[in-house]
Amino acid sequence: MFGKNLVNILGIGAIISCALCTYLIYELWPVPLEGETLAWASKTSIFGLGINLSDDQRVILLVILSGFLGSFVHVVSSFTNYVGDRKFEVTWLWWYILRPFIGMSLALIFYFVFRGGLFAGNTLASDLNIYGVLTLAALSGLFSDRATLKLEEIYESLFKPKDNRGGKLKDNQNTS
Repeated sequence: MFGKNLVNILGIGAIISCALCTYLIYELWPVPLEGETLAWASKTSIFGLGINLSDDQRVILLVILSGFLGSFVHVVSSFTNYVGDRKFEVTWLWWYILRPFIGMSLALIFYFVFRGGLFAGNTLASDLNIYGVLTLAALSGLFSDRATLKLEEIYESLFKPKDNRGGKLKDNQNTS
């Protein structure tokens, strides 16, 4: 029975993905120093491998992982609802697989918009409110459809040109 095996594979894959994401966030997280300030360690260990990362590289990885986590919540909620109601459709397989990657990408785009100065001034990675940045990243993954609309709204408000050229099709003009 392909459907039941596929559901089990997706479920196990979801558990492994969540565990891996949580582990990576934990390993990349800044540690409190004296005076309770968060600071970035110069070196981190991931699966026993020592890795040197700049503060900006760590933040970018955390943003990507948070976008994955937000989108993961959306995907797993949908998956469990449809499996529980016995309405899971194999045709949606790629939606479940690709949705977290959309969340990761949107989180990174939102971070670039944020760091690019549209919402905040130029700051160092060490000066960022990491909780606020990662909340924005996770929410952009969780609500990726709405996040895409917000990015479109921002883009259009900043770059919408007035196009007075003649000879072009109108929005509702029939082309046949």
